[in-house]
Order: sequence, then C-alpha cells, then structure tokens
Amino acid sequence: MVAERIESPTQIIHYEQATLDAEYARWGVIEKRWCSEVSNYCIPYRDGAAAIQHPPSLSFSVSRDFGNQFSFLKEVTLSPEDVGEFSGTVVLIHGYGAKKESWMNTGFYFQALGFRVIEPDLMGQGESQAPLGFGVRDGDLLAEFIEQIIPVADEPVYLVGHSMGALAAVKTARQMDAISGLILLAPMDRFDRATIGVAHMFKPRLSKLVPDSSIKAGAELALSRAGITLEQTDMFADLPALSVPILTYGSGMDLASNIRRTERWQGLNNVTRVINNNETHMSVIGISDTEHAVLKDWLSQTSLFTKNHLSAGR
Repeated sequence: MVAERIESPTQIIHYEQATLDAEYARWGVIEKRWCSEVSNYCIPYRDGAAAIQHPPSLSFSVSRDFGNQFSFLKEVTLSPEDVGEFSGTVVLIHGYGAKKESWMNTGFYFQALGFRVIEPDLMGQGESQAPLGFGVRDGDLLAEFIEQIIPVADEPVYLVGHSMGALAAVKTARQMDAISGLILLAPMDRFDRATIGVAHMFKPRLSKLVPDSSIKAGAELALSRAGITLEQTDMFADLPALSVPILTYGSGMDLASNIRRTERWQGLNNVTRVINNNETHMSVIGISDTEHAVLKDWLSQTSLFTKNHLSAGR
C-alpha cells in the first residue's frame, strides 16, 4: 500500500486555472513542450523572459493552507534597485507531488531580478507522461533539455530545486559542465528517510498506525520497481564531485530534508548552508525578506553578471 501511494503522487493544485492563465500572461510566460532526441520522453515547461522593463509587480507572495502548522504565507517587495540586478537563466525544479505551476509567483520574483525563468515538470508529475523519476532519472533528461533550450555557453545558468527537485538539480549538474550554481531548498534526505519524515510531519496520526519499518519498506519497493537504489537518492554521494557554488537553505528541524545533517555538509567548501528554523519543508518555495537577502547575497558573490559588474565593465 505504501509503495502504491508513493508511485501515484497526488498533484496539489494551489491556483485556479483562470488565475494561472491571467498571471502568466501578465508576465509573458509561455507554456511549451520539449521532447528528447535520445529517449521517448517529453518535458512540459513554462518559459518566461527577464522582466526588467516595467515589471508588472515588485511584490510577491506565496501561501499554502494545509490546515495545520505547515500552512504559511511568504511575502517580499523588491526595491527598484533590485530589478534587473542579475542576468542569465534560472531553472526552477519542483518537488514530489508538485508541478511546474507551484513556482508561479517565485518565478515572477526571479524574472524581476533579471533572469529568464524555466519551470519544467519532473518525470511522472504535473503534465509529464514519463514514468516517475524520483529525482534520479530526471538528471539525464533535464541535462539534455537545458543544453538544447538555453545557450549555456553564453550566460550563467542556475538550478533551483526544492526537496526531490534539489536531488534532480544535483543529478543534472553532474551531467553538465556549464551550470553556474545550485540553490537547494529543503533538499530531500535519502528517499526512505525523507518518506518517513514526511509521514511524521504531514500525517502524524497515520504514522502512528503505520510503523517506520513499513514506510521504509514501501519506499524501497517503489524505488526498486523503478530500477533505482536507495543510494542513488542520497545526494551526498554526488555533492563531493561538484565544484560549482551551492547554496542550501531550510530548517534544521525539517525531518524530510538532509540540511539538518551538519556532519554530512562539513568539508564541502563550495557549499553555503543557511539554517532558518522559521521555515518548514514547504515554505522555502516562497520568498520572504529574509530569504531574499540570503539569495541576493549569494548570487552577488557567485555571479559575474550582476548589474554592478556589467556597469563597471563598460
């Protein structure tokens, strides 16, 4: 039963379709579809250009009502000086049970900062017809996708991943030399531990009836059916091979995320690890003043394509 539930992620809809259509049109974001020349799989995605000339808004809010302590409201208002501060492309990679539209207002935020924003559906989620990739199989497909639709040799490309999407971002970066940096928001712990953590956080009553051993066995079975091992879902097996700048951000009390595993992050000198215990596993996808300050500081230190750098070079 556990494996079957894992294999059929519930797609949570947070916006009415009319709202999605109107807001994406206001920001010039287009829905597209790309298909691999290597496999038979396609990626549905949204594509929005940088909005540095009179962006529709400088205020962005993201809220989720889960009916429990994990409900949240995140808000930020940019200053005029923030608009167009950076350039390049940001690829926003959602987590398990989500879809590309989960990033809507966060995508607008990055557009206002000066980035082209790409929002793909992960394999087996959203509008994707591919089998569930668990963040592991997604790496090869996303790498091919990015290399074909983004001029990676001419501009910085940042991968922003949430939870399982953070694992997909790491797997993608392993396949590409041209990634400029990774932003890992509440990065997923090894899949069995993450699954147990999600159960305890979001389904505490049910988790008391279903023992952790059964949840772990279900997670392993779901992976086995997909031809994936537990070890492949542990990003610490991949992170030491990456030399690009990495920002990881989330709560140290997040039971589904590996960000709390301090000892595993030690020695990774290219990683900036920011703990904010006011966040939850889901809230990190929205931008607050605090998160904006963290992102802007990190991007300013890692990017050679900031507005100030470009001005100084003229």
